[in-house]
Amino acid sequence: MGVAHRSAILVASFGLLALSAPALAQMAVPPPATQTTADCARPVYASDQLVCGDTELRQLDARLTAILNMPAALNGSALIESDDQWFKRRSRCAFETDHRGCLVQSYRDRLAFLESATQMRERTWGARCTIWGQVEIDRVPNGYMLVRTRNDQSLRAIAAPVPEQSVWKPAWTAMMRGSRIDFTSHDGRRVSCKTKR
Repeated sequence: MGVAHRSAILVASFGLLALSAPALAQMAVPPPATQTTADCARPVYASDQLVCGDTELRQLDARLTAILNMPAALNGSALIESDDQWFKRRSRCAFETDHRGCLVQSYRDRLAFLESATQMRERTWGARCTIWGQVEIDRVPNGYMLVRTRNDQSLRAIAAPVPEQSVWKPAWTAMMRGSRIDFTSHDGRRVSCKTKR
């Protein structure tokens, strides 16, 4: 590195140091607005840019937007993972090797998650769970399981079947082994339930 080049770097560094705090504050970029679906008018996130430029992903995003605009089938406070929490996790698909595959899986999981609350029960078990206590566990046709407290029927979890070789991790997964159903969250929390025969 030549003397002239080093001098230019020093001058630029001193110039940045000379900026006042208000001037630096004006340069700060505010955080983006809360989102629950892709913003194709102003795609900021890498995942939004991919969704907006991909026909299948854009269709999945449109389906999700339509469901979110309908009267809520689920009470928002009962959801284990809110729409904006899901969106933040879905945006992190940009850090996966298979960015597109992760996004497709995330949308399919979220759609199945939301649609499962309106499906007819295929089977119901009474169960006792660590943490959740006495519950009813409903399996619906798409394979998801809904866990509700026995007393007031408040929703504790909506769990996906354990996916095979998936980049995306659903908020909760459920695996049945005999009379036991084990629930695992995407961040490693575990709840074990013993069904009553």
